[in-house]
Amino acid sequence: MFPDYEKTCVTVVHNPGGIQGQNFSYTHEYAYFVFPNNGQYIGKYERDDANKVPLRDWGGEESKREHSANCFYPIYVKNNKIIDFGDVCAEDFHPEDDNIKNEDGTITIYPIDDNGVERKWRHARQSVEEIRDELKCEEINDKKVIMRYKSRFRYKTVWLNKKYNSNVYGSKLLNNILGSKEFDFPKSIYNVYECLHATTQNDHKANIVDFFAGSGTTAHATLKLNEEDDGERKYILVEMGNYFDKVTKKRIQKLMYSKEWKDGKPQSQEGYSHIFRYQILEQYEDTLDNIEFEGEQMTLTSQLDDYLLNYMLDYETQKSLLDIEKFEDPFNYELKIREDKEQKRKKVNLIETFNYLIGLHIKQFDIYESQNRKYKVVTGKRENEEIIVIWRKVIDLNLEEDKRFIEEEIIANNDFDKIYINGDNYVTDSLLIEDQFDKLLFSN
Repeated sequence: MFPDYEKTCVTVVHNPGGIQGQNFSYTHEYAYFVFPNNGQYIGKYERDDANKVPLRDWGGEESKREHSANCFYPIYVKNNKIIDFGDVCAEDFHPEDDNIKNEDGTITIYPIDDNGVERKWRHARQSVEEIRDELKCEEINDKKVIMRYKSRFRYKTVWLNKKYNSNVYGSKLLNNILGSKEFDFPKSIYNVYECLHATTQNDHKANIVDFFAGSGTTAHATLKLNEEDDGERKYILVEMGNYFDKVTKKRIQKLMYSKEWKDGKPQSQEGYSHIFRYQILEQYEDTLDNIEFEGEQMTLTSQLDDYLLNYMLDYETQKSLLDIEKFEDPFNYELKIREDKEQKRKKVNLIETFNYLIGLHIKQFDIYESQNRKYKVVTGKRENEEIIVIWRKVIDLNLEEDKRFIEEEIIANNDFDKIYINGDNYVTDSLLIEDQFDKLLFSN
């Protein structure tokens, strides 16, 4: 799928105790990172124990100036603070000392060792300013030297830290949130957190998608990362497991109230404040349950041949697949839905469904009121078109007053390329939502 991308496999030790096999005890899993070949896409991580090293390289022949001319340049210091970096020195320029005091009180520092041998800095002139915050000027043996306090490191391809333990930071953490064991083998939150941190630390508005949401660890890790760096990342989870309501959704809801839980009880009232919405898609089985035949009662089965099945869907059951009459009261459209092996009637969000059908990028939702009637209005764009979609209950509606209100109050002084309205109306140049539903659902 990604032939021109770099693919790196990281080994994560997520079960130090091991899962017993017939020959080996398995302790790890894999995380694959896939990114373009050229460029830097994986960030660095912070380490508590800063690694202090001289910026000057003076080990062996390869550390000499002639081996890397662009690494020989002056660094200007005043009051033990770095104030600037000079240009790469000309080949025929040879400073008389490694520390040169200037009349303005500054000191020019060159990478020259105690024997007067011209060495080089570890970073070239074009890249040294990227690590400026890690550099400090110190005094050693009456000489000013430049030291690097390195606290940010590249991720390694083997992750060994105990925080990746899926038993402690996966199962136990989740059980404490939910109050009981409802899900097998959740990932450690820090496992997912590190993956997100490595890839989105420079993109605080990233959209993070998890097509196998499981217990919701990705959402939890996203919230934690946002809190720590003031990010605005969004998560999109997809899950088809029956545990969604009592595990995935419940976990996120409880995290909104409190970040810390024990035995299902909150340990504080400080949560990850945010808004999330979830949507349930109509399933194939739901569609079959809602099919109704006109006239003689029949049952649709999978044993019918393709021709007969298509005939029935096209002619005998079309009304039940999309009941246009119910669009007169679009806010109470219902379908029969199977939930926990029980069939229930539930409201369907026609407004949201239509937005997806026409590919609308939503700008705004508005609610207007007239004649004790609510108008729910969506405005947005599709490609280069400005779109407005107007929904209202049309039962016992005065169409003349309806036209006046829509044209003077809702769409007045706005230049829309397309106006969609449900039900009968007199609005000039409007398109009927029901026709678009029928066309997009069944005609293509």
